[in-house]
Amino acid sequence: MRSPPRGRPSSGTPHGLYRQTAGLLTGWLPLALQRVGKRESMSQLNRREPSPENGEVGKSVSTLFTFGYTDPMRGGRIQVKKLILITGVLIVVVFLWWVVISPLTWLIAGGTVRNIPDAKDRAAALSAVRQSIIQSVAGIGALGALLFTARNYLLSCEGQVTDRYTKAIEQIASDRGDERIGGIYALERVMADSARDHYTIVEVLAAFVREHAQPPTAPEGADRRVSADVQAALTVLGRRPRRAELELRPVNLLGVWLHKADLRGANLEGAVLCRAHLRGADLIRTRLQGSHLDGADLRDTKGLTPEQLLGARGLDDPRTLLPSSLRN
Repeated sequence: MRSPPRGRPSSGTPHGLYRQTAGLLTGWLPLALQRVGKRESMSQLNRREPSPENGEVGKSVSTLFTFGYTDPMRGGRIQVKKLILITGVLIVVVFLWWVVISPLTWLIAGGTVRNIPDAKDRAAALSAVRQSIIQSVAGIGALGALLFTARNYLLSCEGQVTDRYTKAIEQIASDRGDERIGGIYALERVMADSARDHYTIVEVLAAFVREHAQPPTAPEGADRRVSADVQAALTVLGRRPRRAELELRPVNLLGVWLHKADLRGANLEGAVLCRAHLRGADLIRTRLQGSHLDGADLRDTKGLTPEQLLGARGLDDPRTLLPSSLRN
């Protein structure tokens, strides 16, 4: 095959690529700007026959970057934005090739490749080095894109947890009991999914119980049972998940009125139950080890055993009322 004449590199060489790029920028770009100025759509440009003015390159590029429907009233502005974007990409590619890829290839190739006597073999070796560099850069870019995507995913998950938490707080502040119960169980789901919000939700639910389980002010309310929403909050607190990375903090239920509450199997180890009214509560398998029971009323409770009170404080307090089965 006859080599191209000197001074006119073929399209298969990098110089040929640069020549085609320059021809594109100097040939098709002014024509496209002229057509856009007249608010002609790119589809009309495609239907024109190739001429020395625009050439096949202009026609193929206009076909490649024309897609979708363009509003005739705003078509010129949209096409100018596309044109600026395409031109910028081409300039960046040429800049990287000349300023980064070529010098870096020559530097990494080393003297062994640069001193190859045969020009064809030297060009092949440099091409192999260049491909390795491009593949490495592409791999680094893919890794960066993966890390960026993972970061965005984590931020999106955190945003969803925040939205769920905010909605649940709005529900438990409602005047309707069923909405409060729904908000309590929604907080339980958030607590299960987000270890970072574990303690916050425990404090919120404990505060809810303290606020809504106050002692009755009238004598006729002495036998009043806990409400359904308070019972739901106690259930969630009693079965809160154990996490190895988190220390199980005590639940503050100071002075709450839990008359005949269902606390079966609840984990209340170390809980602050000072002056709490637990008379008639179901305490079967309830873990009260290490809890604070100063002044608590535990009369008529069901299923309470001495083993459940190991390490509990305040049992010797004269204000603490124990069931008859545990009195000395």
